[in-house]
Amino acid sequence: MIVDVHSHIATHDLLAAIDKIPNFQGFLERDAKGAWQMRGYGPLDPPVYDLEPRMESLERRRVDKQLVGTFNPLLNWSGGAPDAAFARFVNQETAKAVAPAKGRLVGMATIAFGEPDRVAAELERAIDSHGFPGAHLGIAAGTKYLDDPAFDPLWRVCERRNLFLYMHPARDHAYAKCRDYTLNTIVFYPTETCITVARMIFAGVFERFPGLNLCLAHGGGTLPYLAARLDRAYDAPKYERNPAHFQHITRRPSEYIKRINVDTCVFGSEQLDFLLGFLGPERLMFGTDYPFEIGDAEGACVAPWLARQIPQVKAKIEGANAAAILDRPH
Repeated sequence: MIVDVHSHIATHDLLAAIDKIPNFQGFLERDAKGAWQMRGYGPLDPPVYDLEPRMESLERRRVDKQLVGTFNPLLNWSGGAPDAAFARFVNQETAKAVAPAKGRLVGMATIAFGEPDRVAAELERAIDSHGFPGAHLGIAAGTKYLDDPAFDPLWRVCERRNLFLYMHPARDHAYAKCRDYTLNTIVFYPTETCITVARMIFAGVFERFPGLNLCLAHGGGTLPYLAARLDRAYDAPKYERNPAHFQHITRRPSEYIKRINVDTCVFGSEQLDFLLGFLGPERLMFGTDYPFEIGDAEGACVAPWLARQIPQVKAKIEGANAAAILDRPH
């Protein structure tokens, strides 16, 4: 079985609704041929909203299931995140988008991080209403961080219901140094993931909720490569010893990192070799970032590396690891 855990989808109605969000007014516009354009970036990759090329790609590559989250800028934005009403609308549109695929596309919920007091209940509503097996997470919740204790009820629901959580960074328009050269996507995305998860580790989120089924986009970003540095802070003996590094956790940070899954969307065999050695085959999951070109949309980057792995390892990464979580009752 092949399961792609990382892709994005949106309906035309959802893309049109983006203009109602203050930070996104004028961000998308439709040209005379009906294609969507992103201001300052050029065309939005058409398979985001056109199902036909996506289904052809999955059939040709024999991908059994593809997990689909929304257009990732909608997960969170500078100072904001979906409220309950908007999250319901996004989830309705995600369910509508995947329905024609008859199970080959698996919708993932968008979380109402903009209303922390309603976030857990709204996620359960989405799971029960649409049959989603999990959710796509952004890396912030408006003005709050995901390590805030206000989100403990959310993590409790996710753990209790065995939900698959896929964390994906979103463009932060406030980070001026990354506005040029598409650095928001190339550099800041993986950095944002690292910062968010490092905060969650030191805050004790994974200590309190060890059963969370979390998978990180882009091979975990920079987090796996900085694991030893986080451990160094935890172990600092004297002058740089900071209680914040150990007062909420009982293990070194790298031990929590090794319980987290990451996808294969890193584009290089050397990077994949490192992740395999550091995390083991049980923590890697096939992910493409379909349909984006600064991704591995067709799986071409990871394919030669997978072909070199022994069959048991290849099977785990291609789909068995993800299926073990997705097949649990939710």
